[in-house]
Amino acid sequence: MKLFYSHPELSIFASTLCLSGYYTIMKRFKEHSMIMFFWLHIISYTTFALLFLHKDKAFVFDTEALEQLIFNTSYNNVLLYILASLCLVGTYQIFQLLIQKYEMFAILALSQISVIFSTIGYILLGDDVSLVSIIGIIIIALGALIAGSNNLFWKSPIKTIKNYDTYLLKYTCINGLLTTCIALITYLCTTEYSDITRSILHTLTKYTHFIPFVALSPIHFNIGAEFSNIIIMLLFITYYTHKQKLILPILKNHIIFFIIMGILYTMHAFLYYSAFDFIENKNIISAITSLALPITMITSHYYADIKVSQNQIIGMTVITLGSIVSIWI
Repeated sequence: MKLFYSHPELSIFASTLCLSGYYTIMKRFKEHSMIMFFWLHIISYTTFALLFLHKDKAFVFDTEALEQLIFNTSYNNVLLYILASLCLVGTYQIFQLLIQKYEMFAILALSQISVIFSTIGYILLGDDVSLVSIIGIIIIALGALIAGSNNLFWKSPIKTIKNYDTYLLKYTCINGLLTTCIALITYLCTTEYSDITRSILHTLTKYTHFIPFVALSPIHFNIGAEFSNIIIMLLFITYYTHKQKLILPILKNHIIFFIIMGILYTMHAFLYYSAFDFIENKNIISAITSLALPITMITSHYYADIKVSQNQIIGMTVITLGSIVSIWI
């Protein structure tokens, strides 16, 4: 762990590897993906809550530690947690809608368009983003468009753009905006060194009176966010999809896969948020995380016998190039 703390970029890359394994297994759950996400967030929250209690040298039934867990991590910023959770459920619902009609690679690839939106948001919140990093992000977005297209991009780029699936692109852009909202809330609630973020948090606290908005450590923020995710997702499954009776049977029928995915997702979240506080340029985090897609493509092709199109190969190559430009140049 000392290596990850001294080199947070390695921590993000390790979280990206976990995310790739998570993506590979996620292909099995198309019809009930919302319930799958619900259980993964329960596993993640339970793990992080236990780590919080252990870190404070407290037992589960220690009243003071539980009060800190509830009020310091879950009550502070609760309105922002709810907003982020609603956006998260929106992204899951869009994924559920698109996965019935399109290949998973096309959906995941086009989701990288959100790096453009999030970069603009980071700049507005005071993050120092270099010109080279912006160029790298644009290259990543271009690779996402190539990987998500049906026509052979290298033969006719103009025809590819004209004949692009507008339905897929529209929902992907909506998904990108929702993802950006989550990213900016995370940035706002975990960044202390920015005068802009401090001013926004102070203003929110001033006008809500009874709910404090404060900058937390990334790990503590994740605990509060995961608790909100679980509540909002449970309400959504119960009152919107009316599939609450399937929650336990689906877990029982796929318990091994849930355990593996839960471990990968939790490790990804832990490594990601552990490094979030040490990397000042949040754009680098987006760039490294984008590498999860090329890695997923390789592992899915060789270990799950998933066919990969020429466009996807070209697009993933461009995404990798854009990530390298953003990170190392």
